[in-house]
Amino acid sequence: MFGPDETVPFKYVTCVLKDGNSYAGHIVMVCNNHNVTPGMVDMFRILSNACQQIASSAFFNESPTALFLRKLIDNARLTQAYFDEQSSLLGLDTTGWFGLGMIDYRGGEYSEQPSWVASMLQKTFPDYQVFSYEDSLLVLSFCKEGHVERRKEDFEKLDAFCQEMKCAAYASDTFEHLRNLRFAFAQTRIARSYKSCIDIEMRPLDNIDSRRVFHFGDAFAYYCLDGRETDPDLWSFCMDHTILDDIVAAEPGHSISDVKLLYCYLFNERKTTPTAQQLHMHRNNVLYRIGSIEKRFGIDLGQFGTRERLISCYRYKILTSNKFRQLLV
Repeated sequence: MFGPDETVPFKYVTCVLKDGNSYAGHIVMVCNNHNVTPGMVDMFRILSNACQQIASSAFFNESPTALFLRKLIDNARLTQAYFDEQSSLLGLDTTGWFGLGMIDYRGGEYSEQPSWVASMLQKTFPDYQVFSYEDSLLVLSFCKEGHVERRKEDFEKLDAFCQEMKCAAYASDTFEHLRNLRFAFAQTRIARSYKSCIDIEMRPLDNIDSRRVFHFGDAFAYYCLDGRETDPDLWSFCMDHTILDDIVAAEPGHSISDVKLLYCYLFNERKTTPTAQQLHMHRNNVLYRIGSIEKRFGIDLGQFGTRERLISCYRYKILTSNKFRQLLV
C-alpha cells in the first residue's frame, strides 16, 4: 500500500506479477475517494492471485498446440495413433521441412520480460509456432518446399532478432517429420553446450567478431569427438540425416557424382586444379558444379565449420557403409 504523497496524491495498492524471478506485469488498485479497508485489500489479493495465474498461463503458453509440442520433446514413447489424432485435431502439418530455434532470452537484455520477448518473436515469425520450454523460447519453422531459401531467410531474421534483444539463439538441422522434434531440440541443446568452442573456432577462421545464432552444424565435429554423449538414437538420427544424404538423394545423374566431386574437392583442400586432374574434368566445370552444390543445398564451403562437418560425415559414411564407399570409387 502506498501514498498519498506529493507525487501521488491518493492511496493505491499494487502487486507485481512474476513467474519465478521473471517479471510478467503488475496490477494496481487506486483509491481516490475512499479509505483503504482490510476488506478492499482482501478483494485485491483475490484479484491479484487470479491475475497471477493468468500471467503464468500466458507466459508458459498453455495452448493445446504448445502442450502437444512439449509432449513430443519430453516423451519418446508417444504412440503413433496418439500422434496422428492430436496433430489432426490441432491442424498441424506432420511432414515437410521443419527447423527448430532455441532463443536463450534469459541471457539477454530483456531477461525479466519473457512474455514481451515471446510476443516480439511471434511478430518476427507470424507463420511459425512459438512456445516456451524450460528456460527458453522455441520457434518451430515449417515449409512445404523451397526450404533452403526459407532457411536462409529465417537465419537472417533470427540473427537480427537476437541482435536487437541482445540474446543468443541455437538452431537445429532441417528435419522432415514432426515426430523428430525431440531430436531437433537435442541438437539445439548441443549447439548451446558447445557455444564457447564454436565462438573460439569461428572468430579467427571466418572473421566473425560476434555471433548471435549458433547452428548444430557448427557443433557437429565437437559432438562427434566428445565421448560423453550416450544417446544412441540421437547419434543415429544425426548420422542418418546429413548433408551427404541429401546430396545422394538429389543426385542429378552426372557421369561424376556430386558426392564424389565434393569429396575430392574437400580432401584436396578446395584446390580446383588437382581436383580437376583427379576426376579428368575441366577446372571451370569443377568450379561451376561446386557452386551449384552450395546453392542447391544451402552450404557455404568458405566456412570452416561447414567443411569440418562434411569431412566428418564422409569419414563416418566411408567407415560404416559399403554402398556409400562405392559412390567414391
